[in-house]
Amino acid sequence: MNDDAAMNVQNLSVSLPVGPGLLRAVNGVSFQIRRQKILGLVGESGCGKSVTCLALMGLLKGRGWQIEGAVDIGGACIYALAQEDLRQLRGKEMAMIMQNPMSAFNPLLTIGQHFIETLQNHCRMTAGEAVELAIANLARVGVPQPARLLQRYPFQCSGGMLQRAMIAIALSMRPAVLIADEPTTSLDVTIQYQILSHLASLREHYQTGILLVSHDLGVIAQMADEVAVMYCGYIVEQAPVDELFDHPAHPYTRALMASRPQMQRKRLRPIDGQPPPLWNLKDRCPFEDRCHEVADSCGDYRMEPGICAPGHQVRCAKYATGQEVILSELA
Repeated sequence: MNDDAAMNVQNLSVSLPVGPGLLRAVNGVSFQIRRQKILGLVGESGCGKSVTCLALMGLLKGRGWQIEGAVDIGGACIYALAQEDLRQLRGKEMAMIMQNPMSAFNPLLTIGQHFIETLQNHCRMTAGEAVELAIANLARVGVPQPARLLQRYPFQCSGGMLQRAMIAIALSMRPAVLIADEPTTSLDVTIQYQILSHLASLREHYQTGILLVSHDLGVIAQMADEVAVMYCGYIVEQAPVDELFDHPAHPYTRALMASRPQMQRKRLRPIDGQPPPLWNLKDRCPFEDRCHEVADSCGDYRMEPGICAPGHQVRCAKYATGQEVILSELA
């Protein structure tokens, strides 16, 4: 693992036995979350982004999922740790902002109890000190009257308020790695800006490495240093943010770019068809049936990574066979 890597993910695969077959949710994913950098992860719903995040936190361990590969943080593979050691690692060295705040809290505990339990599990402090720290962190993410929020139960709060509370809890320990799974989904534009600004500040001041999952390509373009594009559990393209947005190489990435709303008077170009089912997924390009650039060589391609530019990795038959590819928009 490089010196600047806060987390190193190597050949991670996650699958779930379903009857006589296998649901392949994540397939051979490799990347690094570097200190003081943001890695953006984008892709359609159901492509495996959230399962990847849960696997990085060790939350799928022992739940029937079959996990292969390695996830290293601080020189230790999380899948080799005992459950108690892994629990101590979560929250302090790595934290996660869940996608659905309504289901992330225990409905029997107040927001304050969630905060106090998290802080006292990892730091020696009194309940009063934990409350003071909780109020300060809630204020940083734009919560009005944070002391009153600590007294409420989750069902007494809106989704946006719970989202901010969850973000405040995740940031309170200043983790080395922060996994943010759609952190601004339930928030209005003003609060989104505050949250993203706070994430940028955390990255800058505490050298936190961040994995930012989002459907919003504008947010990724603004926040990320590097971008990984996921499709059917594969990372089909990965590059520095400017390189990827200026020269998208994979047909799926270009299709995503063409389907987003723009200021120009152009018709949206939806991606034809649907992703293939992940159950018993074949070892061939899963985008082949939807691709406008399919060629004869695609039938023999087995998703081996190729390089089209320094630091720019693509899983596409065109790059595996060495054919010349014109980086242009979809016709």
